[in-house]
Amino acid sequence: MTKPAGEKVPMQMQSKFEEITALTDAFCDQYLNTEYAELSRQLTAVLCRLQPSPLVKGQAKSWACGIVHVLGKVNNLYSHYQPPYMKVSEFCQLFGVSQKTATAKSKQIRQLMNMHEMNVNWCLPSQREKHPLIQLASFERKLEIQRKGYLKRTDRLY
Repeated sequence: MTKPAGEKVPMQMQSKFEEITALTDAFCDQYLNTEYAELSRQLTAVLCRLQPSPLVKGQAKSWACGIVHVLGKVNNLYSHYQPPYMKVSEFCQLFGVSQKTATAKSKQIRQLMNMHEMNVNWCLPSQREKHPLIQLASFERKLEIQRKGYLKRTDRLY
């Protein structure tokens, strides 16, 4: 069975990838959703492909927690205004990792991947249409189309 292109990892990182994704898949299946599981697998694969990979050092559960934590931060998992919702303390407790470790791994990933709360690349697929940057780009595109249409109409007048 072939892996999706986004989940290919170097041979020496294969066991680490499988160990971490087993944890993230189980957590996401039980407490979150399949979108988080898919993004977690993709982010784990990207981190495995980095040279040198940060995943070489540290426990798999710490990295699994950090990976889901950073994706939760990007996708407002910790905001009770949209489901799924989870408190950071509850999240860390379920992973069996301290909050300090989770935020340290999350910060390391955010810095390596240049991730932030408004990052469209790591946004849940179901949230992309609602994403403010995508809405802004769509609005700007509509304005550009209207402006071009207006210019064509006014060119005919002169």
